[in-house]
Amino acid sequence: MSAVLPPESLTLPAIERPSPLAALRGWLPGVGRLLLAWPVPLAVLLLWHIAARNEWIAPQVLPSPEAVAATFVDALQSGELLENLRISLWRVFAGFGVGLVGGLLIGVAMGLSPTFKDYTYPLFKAFAQVPVLG
Repeated sequence: MSAVLPPESLTLPAIERPSPLAALRGWLPGVGRLLLAWPVPLAVLLLWHIAARNEWIAPQVLPSPEAVAATFVDALQSGELLENLRISLWRVFAGFGVGLVGGLLIGVAMGLSPTFKDYTYPLFKAFAQVPVLG
C-alpha cells in the first residue's frame, strides 16, 4: 500500500536568486582592491614627472618618464633590449647554478665530515649576521 500525498507537499521549494544588487556587492570588493592599487603608483609617477620637469634632481640622475619611455622603445626596436636581457638572464642562471653546486658540495661535505663542519660552520654563522642587501 502506498500512501497518497497531499498536493501541497508535491510543490518544489522556491529557489532564492540573489538580487542584482547583492551580486554587484560580491563583485565590488575585487574592483575596489584593484582601484586601491592604482593611486600610489600613479602618485609616484606624477611626483617623478614633476621632479624631472622642475629639475629637482639632475637629468643624468633622474631622467623624465618620457625620456625613459622613449629610450625603452628605442632599445626594444633596435633589439638591444632583448640582447641585454638574454645576457642578464644567462648571468642570473649561471650564478644560480654555481651557487647551487657549490652550496650542495659544501653541505654534503659538512654532513659527512664533522671536522670540515667544525672549520666551515663559523664562516656560515658570520655570513648569517650580514644583512641580505649588504
